[in-house]
Amino acid sequence: MNISFHVLVSVLIWQKKGLLLLRRRRNFKDIDTGRGLWELPGGKRDDGEWPSETALREIREETGWQVRKKLRWRTMFLYHLKTPEGLSYRWQLLYNLRISDKQHTTIFLGEEHDDFKFVQTAEELEKLPMLPTIKRYLLVALTGKVWLKLEERPREGTF
Repeated sequence: MNISFHVLVSVLIWQKKGLLLLRRRRNFKDIDTGRGLWELPGGKRDDGEWPSETALREIREETGWQVRKKLRWRTMFLYHLKTPEGLSYRWQLLYNLRISDKQHTTIFLGEEHDDFKFVQTAEELEKLPMLPTIKRYLLVALTGKVWLKLEERPREGTF
């Protein structure tokens, strides 16, 4: 059984319109899943790169935005994905970025993604195909509440 380990850096980009999500155009390179899933802007950390540098690079590559604002550290968590080849462990580092609606109004998607959207409610997020661990965390970020089972989460509210 193959076991891989990756450090990923992602950014929760908030605007008045909501939280920015991107839809993946193709599968993840190391595992046979990912196409059509919604995810945060972000990706793998390159050797020698500080996580904040990775975050800024990924924002630029995936949206076309040159962000000059300082990113705020949010959290990190570990999860794994089972594949036919084995396990892929991922250490996800998350940053926060709040930008005004007047900044970065146009998104130029990179080659990895084919669509974007801003979500404001747990209901909107719940309908999107995503990795379960990421979806669970984003539901907490949107509602500000923690629950043990997805079915216990509140049905109303925006961020």
